[in-house]
Amino acid sequence: MALHLTQETRLLDSPVADPTAPGVVTNVTKTGGAGTVDLGWKSPNSANYVAANIRRNTVNTEGSAVLVRTEYGPPSTNDSYQDGGLAAGTYYYWIRAANASGVESASVATRAR
Repeated sequence: MALHLTQETRLLDSPVADPTAPGVVTNVTKTGGAGTVDLGWKSPNSANYVAANIRRNTVNTEGSAVLVRTEYGPPSTNDSYQDGGLAAGTYYYWIRAANASGVESASVATRAR
């Protein structure tokens, strides 16, 4: 007996993405130094949290910010990232919590000199 798959069958067999964003990160801290910025935050108490996406820009515009790091970790945990090799100036950062499907929370913004 042959198995016949239709387009509808293939769609039903596809994994379902998690459409629910985790909560936002909290307790965001930043410290600027010579060529570095140290960022800290607490991951949300969301069961579907898997990582924080960190974006950076030299202007206060998240839309053109560059993803500089995806920091994986468990929920409800203090985490940090050191961004290095920076020229002198002002840098803006946005941190968004993400689930395993890549769905992100609202961003938390911070600025460092």
